[in-house]
Amino acid sequence: MNFFGHQQMQEYQKSLLFEIIFEARFPDLLKISNETPTDFQSDMRYQGYPNFAINASPVQDIFKPDLGDLPELLNTYIFASTDRKRPYQVNLSKDSISLTHFGSYNKGNEFRERLNKVLDVFDRIYNFSHFTRIGLRHRNIVNEINIPNITNENIMSFIPKYIFPELKQTNADEIKSLNRRYILNDGEVGMNVLYAITTASGIYGQIQLNNQMSYFIDIDCFIEISIEEIQDVFKFYDLFLQNYCYAFEWSITDRLRTKIV
Repeated sequence: MNFFGHQQMQEYQKSLLFEIIFEARFPDLLKISNETPTDFQSDMRYQGYPNFAINASPVQDIFKPDLGDLPELLNTYIFASTDRKRPYQVNLSKDSISLTHFGSYNKGNEFRERLNKVLDVFDRIYNFSHFTRIGLRHRNIVNEINIPNITNENIMSFIPKYIFPELKQTNADEIKSLNRRYILNDGEVGMNVLYAITTASGIYGQIQLNNQMSYFIDIDCFIEISIEEIQDVFKFYDLFLQNYCYAFEWSITDRLRTKIV
């Protein structure tokens, strides 16, 4: 993806992430619809996802309609971890499987390793034919809750002017909310990138917000082709991650970088 250029990728001590979602879609598997996934549940418990539920509520989202989201959560089985420091969740439905991490994330390859184990179990139990779409979505938030000692004025300085040119106007202080959506495709990988500056309320990851002025950076990388092997998923996963890093660096200013190094 050349739109964002090959930005210099950096490692930051402070993570702005409040959610990571990997999702794979596949042709309907009636076995999942018609049978309780007891074998899958046993393996998920062994891997550290003992909490079980059905039809969980959708995640909190400021973007309406949402983008790159999971399919409607009907007849969806949810397997969640209990460790508050590692809040992971696996969702399984008749046509998709996903792994979600809630909260700040700065754990290297842990998400990738967990995903590999989840997909291996899925393949062994359901012997799926192929995936039709895979996607990796990173959702970031900037506000005075996750970056203490900043003000609403500081937040505006964290946003590159080319994302919201309106902020350069004389009366920009009158702006209460802005959002922008980029839809990109380089012929192989698609990207949906959403930006918003707005007040937000609700739970985002592990953060409770109450009318909090926030800058959102929501980056979804995906591909819609037939993928038959689990190992091929991770070829694209690594490409998604690289494209995400380029897009993230493009989406912040040097002033914000000094706050999170």
